[in-house]
Amino acid sequence: MKNEYLKDNGVFPTGEVNPFGKYFIGTSYLNMLTTEGVGIGNVT
Repeated sequence: MKNEYLKDNGVFPTGEVNPFGKYFIGTSYLNMLTTEGVGIGNVT
């Protein structure tokens, strides 16, 4: 479940639970901004 505070308080949408979350402390969320060429993502 997404943190309700993060849901509407950012420049970019929160995204889905980060599949690379094991490299972070706590729950992280990944929103891919583009996957063309070099992938760019926003991690919350």
